[in-house]
Amino acid sequence: MKLRSKNLIAVLTMLILAAMFGCINANAYEIRRSVSETDITLSENEFIYTGDMCMPEVTVSDTQTTYKLGMDYKVKYESNTSIGTATVYVTGMGRLMGCSTTSFEIKAPKSSITSLEETDNLTSYKINYSQSENCDSYVVEYSVNADMSASERVRVTDSTVTSTTLTGLKTNTTYFVRVKSNYKSNGNNVSAGYSDTESFTTPDLDISQGWETDTTNYFAYESRGGITQNPSYQYTWATDN
Repeated sequence: MKLRSKNLIAVLTMLILAAMFGCINANAYEIRRSVSETDITLSENEFIYTGDMCMPEVTVSDTQTTYKLGMDYKVKYESNTSIGTATVYVTGMGRLMGCSTTSFEIKAPKSSITSLEETDNLTSYKINYSQSENCDSYVVEYSVNADMSASERVRVTDSTVTSTTLTGLKTNTTYFVRVKSNYKSNGNNVSAGYSDTESFTTPDLDISQGWETDTTNYFAYESRGGITQNPSYQYTWATDN
């Protein structure tokens, strides 16, 4: 019994001395913890789509330790260049083991209406909107109903064009309008969703003036661009002298 005790003491002494002088890594005897038992946080949870890689910083910790990237864990990103949900894989090494995942969102930037302008024609209106980088096209939707029911749409296929003119509108009528930008991401067609809804009211017809010739007095409804530009709104009344 005494011999066994002496041998045990000797072994423990050797282990202690070896650890002190670096012959044995004391961390090798630590119990490795599963990555799934730690807290994984990202520096950002949302990105705006640019077509470039989105790579938020990953922190892995628990109540006592903040683990080190490259020593205790490694990181891999998936689907981090396209619109949608990107995945982060965290794999343990060193003091950690196993694998866990977390995710973040890449969102398509929305376009917004910047201004609404009357034109020279009573039945048209110009819609200006902000440019969305990397988009494929725009859709301008308009309706006489605030809930956008029974709406009509105009598609603008040139992504550098930031305005469109709605035509064939009714005079003295309120319209509601909104815009959305569309993207091609990872081979898929993706919409950023519609902007906030804005409204405008088309002008009413006005009796411009009366004037005389040698034989006839005329009264006319005149469009903003002149009678000849909008003959459908020209009305005349005449009396012979």
